[in-house]
Amino acid sequence: MYFYTLNYILKLLYTTKMSNLNPKCKFKTNSPTPIAEKPISVKLAKNLDAYVRSLPDRTEWLRKAIARQVEEDLAAEKSKSA
Repeated sequence: MYFYTLNYILKLLYTTKMSNLNPKCKFKTNSPTPIAEKPISVKLAKNLDAYVRSLPDRTEWLRKAIARQVEEDLAAEKSKSA
């Protein structure tokens, strides 16, 4: 019976495509702005990866870094069209 149960659990894991098995458990954030449903994932150069992983709150740091770059890009785009 134990073997059957283990196979059943493995089958469930692979057929759910590794989705959140506990939908009540969501990631929590302190961000005042609404957060997108799907995360963006990127691979970094090794030296950048090491630095970012060493940060105490890397998620918030990455959000701020991306927001800063978006603001800069939009300002540059706006100045070109003006």
